[in-house]
Order: sequence, then C-alpha cells, then structure tokens
Amino acid sequence: QSFDAGAPNTIVNLVRVRQDVGSASTIGAVYTDRTISANDFNRVAGADARLALSQRYTLTVVGAASFTDDPGLASRATGSLLSAQIERAGRAVSFDAELEDTDADFNAGSGFFRRVGYTQFNSQLAYNWFGKRGALIEELGPSLNLKGYWDHDAFWNGEGLEEGEVQVGWRVGFRGNIMFWGNHKRSMFDFVPEAYEGLVVEQPDGSYSDFR
Repeated sequence: QSFDAGAPNTIVNLVRVRQDVGSASTIGAVYTDRTISANDFNRVAGADARLALSQRYTLTVVGAASFTDDPGLASRATGSLLSAQIERAGRAVSFDAELEDTDADFNAGSGFFRRVGYTQFNSQLAYNWFGKRGALIEELGPSLNLKGYWDHDAFWNGEGLEEGEVQVGWRVGFRGNIMFWGNHKRSMFDFVPEAYEGLVVEQPDGSYSDFR
C-alpha cells in the first residue's frame, strides 16, 4: 500500500500458488489487484501448467484475464492472454515452438507486458551431429528459426503477417578445435497505415509532411 499526501492510496495485492504434479510437472495460479478506488482498479487472474511429457518434451500453457476500470473509461475493459509452448530437449535434436496471443484490452497493471493486441509465433529447430574425436569433421549442426507477428484480430480472421522472419544457420567443427558457422536471414514488415497516424517527417526546408 502506497501513501501520497493529497492523492488516493493505492492498494496492491499479489497472490501466487503452485503445486507440483509428479516428479517434474507443476500447475499454478496467480491473482493481482491494484485498486485506487471502487471505479479505478486493475485486476488480473491467471492459471498456468508446465507438464513434462515422455522425458524429452515439455508443454507450458498460460491463460489470464484482466479487468480494468478507471474514470476515463466508458465501461470496464476485459482482456485476455493465451500462451502455449512445446519444447524438446535432446543431444541430437532440439525443438522449441511458442504461440502467444493477447487482445488489445489486456492490461497487466501490476507488471510489465510488451506488445498487447498482437499474436506472435516463435520456433527454433536444431540438429547436432557428432563425429569421432580426431576425425576431419567432429561436429555438424544446421538450425532453422521462424518468427511471425500478427495483429490480434487479423490472426483470428486468417489474414496475413505484419512481421515475419526466417533464419537458417549452420556450423561445422573440424579437428583441432576449428569451427565455422554462418547464418542467412530473411525478414519482412508490412506497414499498417493506421499505426502511423499523427506521425510526421521533417523536410530539409524545415517543413513537415505526413509519414508514409
């Protein structure tokens, strides 16, 4: 609870619970409450699970909802967050894929959260081959990384990417501790006109024009 002379007191509460399930899995829940007055508050409730599957795979799922009100809003705003991640650990093959989705009204008022109103996908696949010690080639490892960003509504409407990236990498290890590696990356960005409303560019003569 914070105290500021002449300003309403802000009451902040945080509750986090977690329970082990088996030897390597957990489930949990969280609740945060940041309240200034009866019509000025932010509350977030969420649940999460981390499940170990087949010793090599891990599934992590998070779901949360926010409830926000303040005198400047015409009505209370409710937003949601969903996240799912699958990972595979291994000496030869490793894999990681995550999908995270938030709508524009999701507001984590008791903590920092970036880029609400977006859906994003990240994935990494890597393979490692190990030869005999002392051989000409002792190690070989290609990899593939994918990233994609959508506006939340565009994603659920089946529309195209706003940002995307593909990266292919490789590394080769020779005897004598000599290593070569390289990467090739392609990326794209789709300029959404409404995201730049109100921005201007200064011209050489000192005048301003709309950003394009």
